[in-house]
Amino acid sequence: MRAIWKDIKLYVLIAVVALAVFIIYKYSLLSYLSEENMERIVRAAGPWGPLVFIGINVLRPLLLLPVGLFSVVAGVMFGTVYGTIYTSIGVVIGSILAFYIAKYFGRDFIVRHFGDKLNNFDRISSDHGFIIIMLLRITPILPVDAISYGAGLSKIGVWNFILGTVIGILPGTFVYVYMGAILRALSIEKIIIAIILFIAAMLIPLIWKDKIKYLISGNNDKKGM
Repeated sequence: MRAIWKDIKLYVLIAVVALAVFIIYKYSLLSYLSEENMERIVRAAGPWGPLVFIGINVLRPLLLLPVGLFSVVAGVMFGTVYGTIYTSIGVVIGSILAFYIAKYFGRDFIVRHFGDKLNNFDRISSDHGFIIIMLLRITPILPVDAISYGAGLSKIGVWNFILGTVIGILPGTFVYVYMGAILRALSIEKIIIAIILFIAAMLIPLIWKDKIKYLISGNNDKKGM
């Protein structure tokens, strides 16, 4: 009976998410989260604006909205420093939420149906969880939320996940927030800096891609044998 319930809770989650997505797109509810509307909602909250922005950002993974949009909006509203702080807080908390949703609703299902095929994956994710999450966050290979949900299905520890997320999202978040911040007062110098930062962020995947493949392939463990 317990095994059946573990399957049922995953199917219920899928049904709820599918219904939510249908309603959201059927009635164009995402239009209410456009850049202009978000800015209006946050500014209307007055001194509570940062908390409202963080709260919306926390719920963002449930709607699979692009984190880059929130980062740019944060730059426009709060500037580079505070925008980076508020966005990072929201992304980290939202990522933890997605991590636990996947772990609670999906991990048992994955283990029961693919257990034998997960041994190598579980060992690597358990031994190298922090570095894997950090590198995946730094390199825009996968969407932010896909990494969070995927990590929840693995044996990566929550603290390794959190620490890897905090460190990994900072460079990209800073770049996008800065690009939003300079929109308030454009200048040649700021545009040049934004271009340099953007190019640097795009080059990071080329630097780290071999390391990620090395860890995921499990060669690190094989070498030590």
